Amino acid sequence: MKGYISHIWLLAAALFVGCSASDIAESNGINENLNDIINVGGTELSFSLPTGKDNHIPVRYKEYSITKPNSTFYNAFLWQDDDKAYHMTDADGKPARWLNNGLHEFQAIYWPKALLTAFNNNSFDATKQNDDSYTMLSEFLAIQPNFRISSTVEKITLPFAHRLARIIAHINIDPLLGEDVKLQNISFKNVDVLTGLTTGTNFTYSPVWDKIDELKPHTLKADSVFDIIVRPTYSVAANVMYDEKETPSTSSCEIKVLLSSGLKYNKTVSYALNANQELNVYLNINAEGVDFNKSESQIWEEKTYHDSYYEFDTPNHTLSESGSSWQRAFTYSKDSEWINKLFQTTEEGAHHGDYFILDKDTTIDYTTLSDEQKELIEKKLFVFTGHLDGLDHTITLMNFPEGTTSLFNGINANYKTIQEDKITLSEDRKSYTGSYNEAWQANVHLEKDQKGIYHWVPEMGYRAEVININLSFCPLKLLNF
Repeated sequence: MKGYISHIWLLAAALFVGCSASDIAESNGINENLNDIINVGGTELSFSLPTGKDNHIPVRYKEYSITKPNSTFYNAFLWQDDDKAYHMTDADGKPARWLNNGLHEFQAIYWPKALLTAFNNNSFDATKQNDDSYTMLSEFLAIQPNFRISSTVEKITLPFAHRLARIIAHINIDPLLGEDVKLQNISFKNVDVLTGLTTGTNFTYSPVWDKIDELKPHTLKADSVFDIIVRPTYSVAANVMYDEKETPSTSSCEIKVLLSSGLKYNKTVSYALNANQELNVYLNINAEGVDFNKSESQIWEEKTYHDSYYEFDTPNHTLSESGSSWQRAFTYSKDSEWINKLFQTTEEGAHHGDYFILDKDTTIDYTTLSDEQKELIEKKLFVFTGHLDGLDHTITLMNFPEGTTSLFNGINANYKTIQEDKITLSEDRKSYTGSYNEAWQANVHLEKDQKGIYHWVPEMGYRAEVININLSFCPLKLLNF
């Protein structure tokens, strides 16, 4: 999460309504000599709050009980002392206290001072996120809905995350369009974004949203990766943020791409994103048009796209980033569909070179496999040529014949594609000769780095990988490497 915040906006305690935490503690007969003070150990922020009681974040909390769904919220303030220790106190400066011995629900919204100042001065330009406005929006934080902590813990951690959502556009331009062709500009049309604020009943401020006709994005990697911060639209009612005045629905926007050659491309993207989620959109532009894919929504993660993008090392045990720069990863819709695609990830298969993510434990039952899939296993022909990140999940193999309990009979990361036979790179790799106008194999394609050097990505040796996965009752054999 991007930080470097120098100030916290002072929010007047008078704007809050309701009893103080100490008042409710006393009305419940809680003895203040007991160890019932809410101790905050951390916030999961990537920056430190300025010290002093005047620099604080408003926090609301209440008793959580299924039998008392409408229990009252009580107000407190989170701040740091000179030793960087956190405190949560009420408007009178008394320590905030647990209301009972059960679960408590916490809520908090953090508006960066720079964003509030820009709104108050009418200096915030919602049509551009290629300047300081992007930083302001990325630093707009909140505790996610339905966050609950038991009063039995000694110290709590308040997990602030992005209040908004974002869309990331990965653009790959086919070099066969011509060496002089590059991205002229990119914009997002008809997109719902934060444009202002009003005084709200729960958190002093409530966001104001509007649809922008055309929005200039923030650049993550020159001529390649761009992102915009958008209004969350929510896929589940329980995830709607508590400062919303109305429940938004699934939204969409149009991505407009203009090349230096004058070619224009437009693609409409629909999305349903909770707060602190992001959607990756992949646009592969070639002579025939735009190949388009998008990922499932996922947690917003800060990434920097730099030269190491092409170094093909994975020190954090993640799939090679360069190879997936415009390719989606197959996740679950149904177990059977995902397994069928996985078995087609061979040199002769329909999903040769594709990316897969295992987002839950799964079982492969040999008796349910097709005859073709059984033949791959029995004849030890299942040599995997894709990319699989198991996210530390387990594949359990059931009813496999004796001697055929290894799912993968090998992993081939060194295959060569047709396009590489047809196109020859120069010695300095800054130009090429030849052409190939048919469908390219295995998502292997040319990319130019910031030094003007062409790369076939994924590079030879990195075109298949299986990471972070457990196979139950059989070893994972890595052959043909």
